[in-house]
Amino acid sequence: MSRNPTISIVIPHKNSLEKLSRLLASIPEGEFFQTIVIDDNSEPEQNPGLLKSTYKHVEFHINQSGEYNAGSARNIGVRCASGEWLLFADADDYFNTDLLKSVPEIVKELSAFDICYFKVKSIEEVTGLPSIRHTRYNSLADRFLQGDDRELIRYKWAPPWGKLIKKALVDSFNIKFDSVVASNDLIFSLKIGIFAKNIQVIDEVIYFVTKSTDSITARLTPERALARLETLIDYNSIVMDNGITCRMDFGINYFLKSEPWFLSMSKFQLYLRFFSMYRRRLLAMIMRGFSGPKI
Repeated sequence: MSRNPTISIVIPHKNSLEKLSRLLASIPEGEFFQTIVIDDNSEPEQNPGLLKSTYKHVEFHINQSGEYNAGSARNIGVRCASGEWLLFADADDYFNTDLLKSVPEIVKELSAFDICYFKVKSIEEVTGLPSIRHTRYNSLADRFLQGDDRELIRYKWAPPWGKLIKKALVDSFNIKFDSVVASNDLIFSLKIGIFAKNIQVIDEVIYFVTKSTDSITARLTPERALARLETLIDYNSIVMDNGITCRMDFGINYFLKSEPWFLSMSKFQLYLRFFSMYRRRLLAMIMRGFSGPKI
C-alpha cells in the first residue's frame, strides 16, 4: 500500500460483492492510488474481506460507527485517506481503467484547482445498453467548457463521483457526508462547490455509472423520500443564505412520496420547515422582481 498516494479512492459497500470486485478490477495498482473500501454492515457471505487475497493492495475497513449508511461509510473513508486528491466511487460502478491510469499525470497540472470534474457515462446494468443517468452532469461539464454558466457545475453536480476533490478542501472546512438513508451526498457536494476557490473540467469519460431497478435511487420508499426532502430543504436554505440564484427543486415529489396523509409529529415539523423554505424562496423571487440570472 502506498504511504504517499496521489489519489485516494473511497468506496462504500453493502451486499454487492460481485460488483465491487468488478470495480476493484478497474482500478490500477500502483503507488499513485490508495483504494479504500468501507463495508456498511453487509451480510457475512457478501463481506468484502473475502476479496482480500485477490486485491492485496486494497484497504478494507468496517463501518463500526453504529450509523449504517453510505454517508457514514464515506466519512470513515475520508478519515483513512492519505492522498492529495479524493476520488469517490459507488460499489456497483466502475472506472475507465486506461484513462484512470493517466489521471496521476493529469493532476500534476491541476495544483491551482480544488475540484476537477470529469465526464461520465451510464450503462443499464441488465442489458448493458447506454442509459441517460449521466446526461445532466455531462451537460454541466459541456457548459463549463463552452464558457456558459461556468459556476453552475459547483451547485448542481450532486453525486460524489465524477470529480477529483482536494482533500485539503474537505479537511479545511470539515465537510462531511450526511448520515442519512438517502441523499447523503447532496450537502457535501454543494459545500465543496461553494468553498472551492478554483475548479476545472476534464473533457474525458473516466467513470461508468450503472443503473439498476433495485438501487436506492430507483426505489423511493416513504423513508427515503422523507430523507431526501429534509436534505433538499437544507440544500435550498444554504443556496439562499449564500445568495446563489439558481433554479431549485422544491421536492414536491418527495413530499408526496413521503405519504403526508399518514402524519406524525416528526413529519409535521419537517413539513413546517418545507413550507417555510417554500415561502422564503417565493418572497425572494418577488423582491427580486423575477429578474437576475437563474443558473
